[in-house]
Amino acid sequence: MARSRTYFVATVIMAGVLGGLVLSVGALPAQLLVGYGMSRMAGAELPDDLRNPPVAHRSYLYANDGRTLITSFFAENRQDVPLSAVAPVMRQAIVAAEDGRFYQHSGVDLWGVARALVANTGGDRQGASTLTMQYVRNVRKSDPGLSAAERAAATETTLDRKVREMRYALELERTISKDEILGRYLNIAYFGAGAYGVAAASLRYFSKPPDKLDLPEAALLAGLVQSPDEYDPIDGDADAALARRTYVLDRMAQLDMISAAERDAADLAPPALRPSQQPGNCTTMRPGHDDWGFFCDYLMQWWGSRRRSATPWTNASRRCSGAATASSARSTRPSRPPR
Repeated sequence: MARSRTYFVATVIMAGVLGGLVLSVGALPAQLLVGYGMSRMAGAELPDDLRNPPVAHRSYLYANDGRTLITSFFAENRQDVPLSAVAPVMRQAIVAAEDGRFYQHSGVDLWGVARALVANTGGDRQGASTLTMQYVRNVRKSDPGLSAAERAAATETTLDRKVREMRYALELERTISKDEILGRYLNIAYFGAGAYGVAAASLRYFSKPPDKLDLPEAALLAGLVQSPDEYDPIDGDADAALARRTYVLDRMAQLDMISAAERDAADLAPPALRPSQQPGNCTTMRPGHDDWGFFCDYLMQWWGSRRRSATPWTNASRRCSGAATASSARSTRPSRPPR
């Protein structure tokens, strides 16, 4: 019942947030309150993609020794990692940046909704999405099992979409733990520069795994997810990225995640970027092995012909003159990490 009341009040307030208007509950027509709110008060059944998100992963192509990585194939540069493989400071930074009350609310933060309502009426534009709601949106907009229209509906600016998002967020938090949601969010969020998920972002910007991130690096990455293309410090606005890093550090200090001294020291630290480009498809090979691209093209043509003739992907190394072995999966974790 408490969740139903939370959903109902959030629905009413969200109408004002989306419209940018201050509307008191008492001033709203009774038909709006009852007809729109009560009809949707019941809990939502989670779609399969939120229970088991169908996230795209890399497929890896190795030389015949089974150890030498030639390249990898991907639609999205991503490699899932458990939350335990993410530095604690990175977990704190993303919560501070995106949802400071993440561990206090139940999927919908009424304080955040009210704050956004007040800010929007004053001319600022603030969202009211919790980290859980963002996760729902990210999954739905990238689910290959949905139609193009259904994926587009996941990001449309309508009250129906926002209400649906809130309902799914409330139900998701009844189904899995906060840490599970945080881990899933970190693996699906886009960090710019072609990096999906914190593992790919950590390698892309700093050439290190996510468990080795320090405070300045974590704050920089956490600041990117709000507008990843704009804040991308490699190809976008590096000054804006640093300004966002300062914001994240300030929020972490306000939430007592770090001390004022730690905030000041991290804010003064240079970005210390060490960009890296992982081998990808047949266009980006490992350094010093550009000629491997020709073999990669040949293999892809061979594989394409096998798919057209419905020949299964088996004994690939023998069929391809012993030249290569592939560890390949459509959208599952690779059998081994790149070396």
